Amino acid sequence: MTDKFTRTTYPVQIFIFLAITSGCFILYLGATAVIMYLSAGGNIADLSSLLYNPRYIDIIKLIQSLSSVMIFMLPAFIFSLLADHRPAQYLGFTSRKISYIHIVLVLLIMVTCLPFVGLTGQWNEAVHLPQFMSGLEKWMRDTDAEAGRQTKYLLMMKGSKELVLNLVMIALLPAISEELFFRGVMQRLLIKWSGKVNTGIIITAIIFSALHFQFLGFLPRMLLGIILGYIYALSGSIWLSMLAHFFNNGLQVVMLYLFQIKVIHYDVMKDQPTPLLAGIISLLLLIALFIVFRKFTERKRPGTLF
Repeated sequence: MTDKFTRTTYPVQIFIFLAITSGCFILYLGATAVIMYLSAGGNIADLSSLLYNPRYIDIIKLIQSLSSVMIFMLPAFIFSLLADHRPAQYLGFTSRKISYIHIVLVLLIMVTCLPFVGLTGQWNEAVHLPQFMSGLEKWMRDTDAEAGRQTKYLLMMKGSKELVLNLVMIALLPAISEELFFRGVMQRLLIKWSGKVNTGIIITAIIFSALHFQFLGFLPRMLLGIILGYIYALSGSIWLSMLAHFFNNGLQVVMLYLFQIKVIHYDVMKDQPTPLLAGIISLLLLIALFIVFRKFTERKRPGTLF
């Protein structure tokens, strides 16, 4: 691929990427204001006050979907056009065929990691800030609780139509948009800047988790970011990290739907304790699967990061 930024340092490239993202975020705010003005009679001051109004639920879902496209997908595409003459390859859309074994391994990785991810969630929730920061901790926990209530309301499904719409909003769009943004651009830039694959993956995962603004879920989401980062870094294919992201989010949506229509009795929205042994076994299997995944992946291929 032909790099257009051959004379531009990586810190400057990161600054350009963040500037583009800021511009797209401002456009998103403007689009949201217009949508709310047209649909809610100009009441755009507080989206949360409209969230639980059934009249506006479709508007809220539209705005949620728009955030994925405008805040994450659009900046990634714009930057790739500026960075390379072949933007698709820059983002990881390699022309090489993806083998079935890679798809199977990616799905196994995402299933296997669930107990360990759940265990890190328990560790995260058990962490308490010092007494003098009790007010901040209360705000963080209240914010997470409200976010949970909002998510639960948005994901109420009575039939297959709502299931499909929620799969698009919660699984498909974030999988595409966030992988292009975080793995396709940000992780690439941080790896190139630091000169270390592990450093780039971990820093990207930290940013990935922080930007979701769910403090009590920081550790498990960071772990998912690391897993997605290694899937992309080892394969060089954004398709596989998108598949992993979609499967992780989509599995939760489908299980919640099955719970709501009373096919299963397991509620994914409720915190379920994960035994320590199950978490340890999950971690060991996860490491083993990544070793196998690496063996089935060629190290030097078009589009790979290293």
